[in-house]
Amino acid sequence: MNYYFGGRERLLSSVYHDAMEWSQTIRSGAISKCVDAAPTWADLPHVFSSVVQARLEEERGLSMLLQELEQEAVTGREPSLRELAAEEVDREWRFWMDLAARFGSSLEEATVWTELALGLTGLLLCEPSPAVRSSWITGPAVRLHQRMGGQQIIRLERRDELVEADDSAAVTNETAKAILEAALTVVATKGADHLVQREVATMAGVSLAAVTYFFRTKQDLIYATFKELRQRLRERVRAFESYSKGSTGDGPALISDRETLTGLGSLNALLRAAARDSSLAPIASEIRQLRGVGSFVMLSRKGLSADWLDSYLWAMLISGRFRQVLLRDPTEQIGAVEQTVATTLQIVFNHQK
Repeated sequence: MNYYFGGRERLLSSVYHDAMEWSQTIRSGAISKCVDAAPTWADLPHVFSSVVQARLEEERGLSMLLQELEQEAVTGREPSLRELAAEEVDREWRFWMDLAARFGSSLEEATVWTELALGLTGLLLCEPSPAVRSSWITGPAVRLHQRMGGQQIIRLERRDELVEADDSAAVTNETAKAILEAALTVVATKGADHLVQREVATMAGVSLAAVTYFFRTKQDLIYATFKELRQRLRERVRAFESYSKGSTGDGPALISDRETLTGLGSLNALLRAAARDSSLAPIASEIRQLRGVGSFVMLSRKGLSADWLDSYLWAMLISGRFRQVLLRDPTEQIGAVEQTVATTLQIVFNHQK
């Protein structure tokens, strides 16, 4: 390998170049396959949904590879990859911007459609079934079109409770809690593939033996981290449902911008792991059902009449922007999140500060 590539970094760069060219070819084909061949009456939400669906179907493996390489670039272990990652995200960004512009979207509106596309492709990467993916794509696309078009919104109610009142999955041991907290941090910053038990032990302030006592293998730790993320989402959902039914108090707290970045990092890394490991699929599916609860809290606190579809839409918009934010200097990331929230609220919900 060293003879041909001179080391790991050059090898990854070569793979990245090839993957980017392949991705560009697929992007070009998507225009003729889904846009040019669409019915003349098809509007942006319908064409957008078909393009997202087609690309998830045709380049699922490639997208997994590109997102893993993007994670490598974000963590800074291979500095030369950051430039390639920024170029690939920019290409993807321009593709969706151009698609929205074909249907008369303004620059600001096209930006929001692009955020939605990147959010959806990240969330649904681990879902192999086109039938299951369909409603997760079409619903937010139609709602975004309605919101930005100033149309009347018919609030959608959930068919059932989000979660059962089951606390059996909650971790109660303080040492195990510390280990999982450290594991979530590592996953958020480096990805699940780079979760090292010794590093987690150091970060948690415990011995390696303590980590292996609770989580025998790396895979056990990844699985437990996934379950911990699910449990936290469950608890947040229950807190909001209790508050919305008339309980006293201030209700669930808003998540800070830093917590948002860390949480999205963990979620995206674990969803990538689920795309490769089918044993994680059931938990990934439930996490998808719970996506947006934090958004529901935020939108409600701002006095907006939003339903669960709005909250899911909002979560996807923030997730989509997240990919660009992570490629910025860390000192600029919080400011970028704040600006995105303010601008997108105004465009989608006509909300003024």
